This record gives sequence, structure tokens and C-alpha cells, in this order.
Amino acid sequence: MQRHAFEVQLAADPEPERRREPIDLTVVTAPTLVVTGGHDLPYFRESGRHMAEALPDATLLELDWAGHLPSLERPAEIIRLLTGFLS
Repeated sequence: MQRHAFEVQLAADPEPERRREPIDLTVVTAPTLVVTGGHDLPYFRESGRHMAEALPDATLLELDWAGHLPSLERPAEIIRLLTGFLS
């Protein structure tokens, strides 16, 4: 199975065409909590910062202890964080 996955990936177009229009985050009016993890990959941290800057009513929360899945790392803490934001 792994060999097949590699063969399929190697056959893929390295420069695929964009299939949808860019998303305009400025039209989102709902209050938004953007959470990033301090130990996540740079791409995901930068994406979170971009979203927080582009969304009109966004709050950026950078968790210095978190990786990519903070809800799996510290579920109780994330539940408290989300319920506090939503209330």
C-alpha cells in the first residue's frame, strides 16, 4: 500500500492549477477565535496569524505549549478556553 501511495504521489502534477477563487475572510462577521500552537509547523502558525489579521472580529491566541492538536494534548484546558470564548 505504501509503495502504491508513493507511485500515485510521484505521478501527481507538481504545479496543480488553482481550482477555486481565493477566500475573502473580510466578509466573515462572526467573532472568531484563532488558536495556534507554539510548537506547530511554521506554515500553520503563519496561517493562523494571517487569518487573525484578515478576519474583522478575530482574536488570536497562541498557545506556547501546544503543537498541532492542542485539543488532544490538553482537552480540559481547550474545553475551558472554548466555552469561555463562546459564552
